[in-house]
Amino acid sequence: GAAFGAAVATKWSGAFALALGAGIGAAWALRGRPDAGRTRWATAGTLVASFVLAPLVVYLISYGAFFYQHGFAVRDFLTLQLRMLQYQQHHLKVQPQNSAPWTWPLLLHPIQYFSQTKGSSSSRILALGNPAFWWGFLLLLPVALVQLARRRAWQDAVAFGGYAAMFLPWFLIGRSQFIFYMLPAVPFMALCVVATLRRLPARWAKASARAFAGATVACAVAFAPIWMGLWVSNSWSRALGWLPAWRP
Repeated sequence: GAAFGAAVATKWSGAFALALGAGIGAAWALRGRPDAGRTRWATAGTLVASFVLAPLVVYLISYGAFFYQHGFAVRDFLTLQLRMLQYQQHHLKVQPQNSAPWTWPLLLHPIQYFSQTKGSSSSRILALGNPAFWWGFLLLLPVALVQLARRRAWQDAVAFGGYAAMFLPWFLIGRSQFIFYMLPAVPFMALCVVATLRRLPARWAKASARAFAGATVACAVAFAPIWMGLWVSNSWSRALGWLPAWRP
């Protein structure tokens, strides 16, 4: 609950993860063994403390500077929250960096933060995911869906539920959006990949995992310069322009 509160305090989209955690926690707790010695009321109290009170306390603590400057100004605090919400609802400015959520998994519209060229060398910073990992995840999704239809495990709620919680809600939000909103979904993508590869037949699982990991590491080495703004030859930079939006 404290971690979820910190997530919401950092960015309100952390509420998607909080809702998922509360849902999974409630499902596990309320389906507990009848001989566990806890009543449903006690369990409900634990859930409220964990997923309501703890996140709320952490969220309020994150505004320590505000309360230090303004005192116990509850009305001003609530007004600030309301204005933040109104700003988010009406943040509709069209910018070159904007992108629709459906383009994020495909890496169709990364953001270029910096670009500089000197002679035959260039340096740039591009907000782009690892193509082997992101596209490999998409290729494995149909396999994962078949596996889930055949046999589900509680861990799937964390892996696949986490990915859905951190990605799908953006389709319902009208404000200006950017590819970096996808970042919190990446750890869950990794969990989904591992879960899917582990369920393959033994003779395929190891080979597939090694191939996936090898391709991901190779892409990481190739794309590291444009992730970190390192100076490389112009030919190197052009070679990484696999899609039009990736090109210098």
